[in-house]
Amino acid sequence: EQSTISLQLNTNMFAAEGFVIAEATVVPDKFEILGDDMQVLNMKVDSGEKVMVLPGSMAYMSSDLKSDVNCESPCKRCLGGNPCILNTYVTSASDQYIGISAPLPAKILPFDLAALNGKTVRCKSGTYLAHYGNVSMNYNVDCCSMTCCFGGQGCIRQAMSGDGTAFLTAMGTIVKKSLSDG
Repeated sequence: EQSTISLQLNTNMFAAEGFVIAEATVVPDKFEILGDDMQVLNMKVDSGEKVMVLPGSMAYMSSDLKSDVNCESPCKRCLGGNPCILNTYVTSASDQYIGISAPLPAKILPFDLAALNGKTVRCKSGTYLAHYGNVSMNYNVDCCSMTCCFGGQGCIRQAMSGDGTAFLTAMGTIVKKSLSDG
């Protein structure tokens, strides 16, 4: 009973500061994120669509999906902390599905890059899981010795841009806070 009360107080403390605990996401007719701490991305794949996935992350798929590998821009991927080669899944049929799981117990976070109006998302190396649509994976260099040595991110970070949807992974409780300009 006492631990429940302290959890409630911590949640209220987050809310008072404008933070919200992130919950599983559903985009009807495209994808859903299932589970709590060890999540699975269940994605619908239509004719002509391509899904790119971290190698070894496919948990299940429809029999009409075809698997291949993508070797484009391997240096950019490796410098960003990802494998040089990604698995790709395509189909010529409609209403196919693929289940994608993170390599570690983690939450899966969708990023609709189109909503960012061409801005680049910088994230910790190795957090990429999958994407569909137009997503360009790159890297960002931070040469400031203070931030790269003491900030915990290193001097080379993963960067993504485009108008598709990217899925990243993170461990622990994920909190969100919307920031205003300034």
